[in-house]
Amino acid sequence: MTAPPDYFTLFHLEPRFDLDVTELTRRYRDVQSEIHPDRYAGKSAQEQRLAVQQAAFVNEAYQCLKQPLMRARYLLGLLQPQLVGAQVALDATFLMEQMELREQLDALTKAPVSKQNEFCDVVTHRREQIQQDFLREFNAKQYKHASMAISQWQFFDKLQQEADNLLNQYD
Repeated sequence: MTAPPDYFTLFHLEPRFDLDVTELTRRYRDVQSEIHPDRYAGKSAQEQRLAVQQAAFVNEAYQCLKQPLMRARYLLGLLQPQLVGAQVALDATFLMEQMELREQLDALTKAPVSKQNEFCDVVTHRREQIQQDFLREFNAKQYKHASMAISQWQFFDKLQQEADNLLNQYD
């Protein structure tokens, strides 16, 4: 049995961070239409099981590649698997920034919506900066630094989700 292709190969895409998500979606639909389990309704139970497994793999690949943070982590894992999931020591300045932002988020429950929106804008901007840091380091083949950017990005991604949840409570 052969190993499944990597996610980029599956969709006939070049392994890179900057993807055209519209093109990814088009290719996902093409692949799904070829292997969809309904096409195997009259086949053996084993062929039906394999079709379901293939469809699940295709869905997993699509979900991974369409999300920038997941795509970054996956790309890094293709080139430097030892760096994915490895403990990364974040610098004290970054950790202090996180603590301050968390305190600000906690205080936002009683703040006007305009202040909540300002906070979300700051977090979004900072997350985008870190995403660009990742891309720069990844393209420069500075994979340890790219891994550090992913770790920081994860913090901001979670903070963004929590800030968005807070805003949604008041909509």
